[in-house]
Amino acid sequence: MADDMGDGQYRQELQDIYDLGIRSFEKKLWNGEYYNLWSDGSVKDECCMTDQISGEWFARLVGSGGFLSDERTAVVLKNIFKYNYSKEYGLMNGSYPKGRKPRHSTYLNAQAMATWTGIEYAFASAMIGSGFVSEATEIIRNVEDRYRRAGRIWNHIECGQHYYRAMSSWCTLLAITGFQVDVPRKTVRFAPAMDGEVWRAPWYACSGWGIMLRTQDAIEITCIDGTLEFEKIVLAIPGTCDPKFLFDDIQLKGVTTIIKKDEWVISLEECLCIREGQRVVCRIG
Repeated sequence: MADDMGDGQYRQELQDIYDLGIRSFEKKLWNGEYYNLWSDGSVKDECCMTDQISGEWFARLVGSGGFLSDERTAVVLKNIFKYNYSKEYGLMNGSYPKGRKPRHSTYLNAQAMATWTGIEYAFASAMIGSGFVSEATEIIRNVEDRYRRAGRIWNHIECGQHYYRAMSSWCTLLAITGFQVDVPRKTVRFAPAMDGEVWRAPWYACSGWGIMLRTQDAIEITCIDGTLEFEKIVLAIPGTCDPKFLFDDIQLKGVTTIIKKDEWVISLEECLCIREGQRVVCRIG
């Protein structure tokens, strides 16, 4: 945000805090499998918390990048799933894997052992973002089955009834469609997790919303209400070859650049704004 506002001095202050935080996080908490709950000198608590890298999850979800490598993120997510998830119970908030000693008196309380659907949905969306779609789908289906059997599909319980954190379920939609909007940079990014499948889903941004349709050789973006304005399109779709954008059946002019394998950026000659009822099509065959 400091970059977008052109505040270089404040940006540097934040960068210094960020760099120190990364070093401390790694040095004090990493145990070879996941990040410990806390560390205070020689004393540490090795609880494996499901939300231990929630900052990484959020940064990646909104498209601002993360502070962990893809490899480290994958290791942490896999071990959280290994230690905290079971088909019978769901995804617990935290656990102590075999050989790890509890360090606080509240271990085994209702909060630590609970399955909070708001955390489960958020974690599932992080799994999707790192390519673990089948594991994420299992978690989501587990939540649905539990609450449907209980007759409470519209009443998810955490601190109380109808708890709002379950709205993190929207994050699974963002993750599975891979739709991101960077308004200051006028950039739209598509990185769908369901590669090669045909699907239809809503998209939404601060300026409008609509429908996305993924076919075998194209992505169609229709605006239902409001607007969607952009001048750059980033595509992260395996097998994409020389993508072309059409607006009202007219091919848009722009420069296509390969960022890395299976990731392209199309810089349009002019900024495009699609409005209610309009559609833009990306041919990716």
